[in-house]
Amino acid sequence: MYIQMFSVHGLLRGSNFELGQDADTGGQIRYVVEMAKQLAEHDEVEGVDLFTRMLSPRGQYLQDLFAKLATILYLAIFTWQAWIMAIQQTEKGEVWEAAGFYVAVWPTRWLLPFAGALMLLYLVLRLVGDALRVRRA
Repeated sequence: MYIQMFSVHGLLRGSNFELGQDADTGGQIRYVVEMAKQLAEHDEVEGVDLFTRMLSPRGQYLQDLFAKLATILYLAIFTWQAWIMAIQQTEKGEVWEAAGFYVAVWPTRWLLPFAGALMLLYLVLRLVGDALRVRRA
């Protein structure tokens, strides 16, 4: 058996770890390297390759930017759909029958669109903050 492992953490090498040098250099690096070493010791394993994110700082920035934009797009679609559902359930006056009486549940349908909108606001502000930091550097 041949194993390929993929790790997107930075400053990864087999020894002399630089833990704490940036946001990606915590204990996860040591864990990934040690796991690869342990897997390689099994008799049925012929080899283990560990692939990392060897990108320039600009490449890492662009990769992170793409991930943030994709997250914002996904969350915007999710929030929009939750908004539509909340409007529909509010117009219907959605209720559930419980123990012989009715409980209005339509107000709770607004929790997801509200939370999604707050999360979108946070992500957009973080994206703007990142862009300003890069521009100053």
